[in-house]
Amino acid sequence: MNKINLQKKQKQKQKFIPLGFVIKYDPPVIGLLYKRSIQENKKKVYNIHLQNLIRLDDEVEITKQLFEEHPEFLDPDIIEPEQVLGLVQKLIEFRQIMEQDDENEYLEEETDSHIIEEMFD
Repeated sequence: MNKINLQKKQKQKQKFIPLGFVIKYDPPVIGLLYKRSIQENKKKVYNIHLQNLIRLDDEVEITKQLFEEHPEFLDPDIIEPEQVLGLVQKLIEFRQIMEQDDENEYLEEETDSHIIEEMFD
């Protein structure tokens, strides 16, 4: 295939121009900032909600599933899978930290109640 035909094919395939990503930690969301054309001034956001998917704790599997479920916006010819993988890793790390904090808070409450029981013995 010559270079001109290849460029035409890529132009037809690319239905948007990716501008970057944003993430929201709670609830876990990956947002893709994009424009439909170079001339368009208005930026749009395509939100991908991870909800229970984030609980898999396997960033590679989650990333594969996201590319399968959102092929219009997560096209590996346009969006680097490694970039999405990095965002998924950040979301998993945050969830794990929050769960650890919740567990530590529970343990602290248990300790506090134990101290109170001793005070009344």
